Amino acid sequence: MPMDLTDLQASVQRLGLRWQPGMTVNSEDSEIRARSRLGAVPPAGVSLADREEQARAALGVADVAATATPAAWDWRDVGGADYITAIWDQGACGSCVAFGTIATFEAQVQIGRANPGLGVYLSEAQLWFCYGPSHGAGACPGGGWWPDDSFPGLIAGVVPYECFPYTDQNQPCNLCATWSSQLTQISSWQTLSTQASMKAFIAQTGPMTACFTIYEDFYYYYTGGIYEYNPQTSGNVIGGHCVSVVGYDDAQQYWICKNSWGSSWGENGYFQIGYGQCGIDAEMWGINGTITSAVWLPEISVQAEKVSGTSSEVTIQVTVTDKKQGSAIQGATVTVYHSGQASATGTTGPQGTVGLTYPGCSEVVVITEPKPHQVTIPASCTGAVTKEGYAEAVFNTPLPA
Repeated sequence: MPMDLTDLQASVQRLGLRWQPGMTVNSEDSEIRARSRLGAVPPAGVSLADREEQARAALGVADVAATATPAAWDWRDVGGADYITAIWDQGACGSCVAFGTIATFEAQVQIGRANPGLGVYLSEAQLWFCYGPSHGAGACPGGGWWPDDSFPGLIAGVVPYECFPYTDQNQPCNLCATWSSQLTQISSWQTLSTQASMKAFIAQTGPMTACFTIYEDFYYYYTGGIYEYNPQTSGNVIGGHCVSVVGYDDAQQYWICKNSWGSSWGENGYFQIGYGQCGIDAEMWGINGTITSAVWLPEISVQAEKVSGTSSEVTIQVTVTDKKQGSAIQGATVTVYHSGQASATGTTGPQGTVGLTYPGCSEVVVITEPKPHQVTIPASCTGAVTKEGYAEAVFNTPLPA
């Protein structure tokens, strides 16, 4: 059972802590239910306590890269635009890793398309019930998983939420009939272990997934403010939990996190937690490379067709089309990169086409602007070669220069 709320409020005030305890949707949960609403289990040989110590130790390290990043960032308000999707509730299943991973993924798709209203909602159920069981995820209600194992599932691909809606009860993988044509995928992901690199990634690329230790005071009574661990208020450890980190503030030294306990909890489903607290920044996971999607990134199609070729010269015709409108795109800049160097460029005409010639028969990459859409033409001197590619959102992967 949780500690007495009145005593906790008095202690928080006396100690000058920066968060506000009060009654929440979790306040009357049993210990068993509380554990079922978490689910982050570190890999063998690493404990939650180890991660807390690692994060605390990092507080004393000079943040040499801090001047290279903004002093504060929040993906819920970038020039007035909110790139973060709605708050969900994982219910009584320890599936927080799936929710924390998908929350980061959804935001990254919208950021990559520079469209906060894209309406990206991906299936936590697929990641948890289809991919998870054969990759280390435990069954409901206890669950248990880790982002090292969930992020490779994004490379395999995730379907829209409607293709496999989530419930907090064990269930077989039950994807919609057209699931294979609805995947959104990433090419790569990475982990970071310094606050400076985490802040730079969040500000320059997008949210990151993080895991931390949940204590009784936070689980049962957090209503707002900047949570800080204190042994006089914390109570017992309940378990580990994963969330999506959507921003930070250097002036007040905290991370902004999207939780998966519903919008009635905390600050409309979000919370703030101090740097170095509870292992939150011992490590974070983020999406780099490329995101492709047949659902949310299909607006532009780039078709490149080799129309002639010799050992010294190849000519291709590139067509850029608005797939949704079924119309050609005039005025798109198209560049052919040959051996890593721009070797030909042109602008599409009224029919959305442009002819480009480049030297040799090596593989080339065709890229259109202003949004980076690309098609790779394999090495070939003779024979027809046609390739079509859809919109790709590119992160932390410089275009060939």
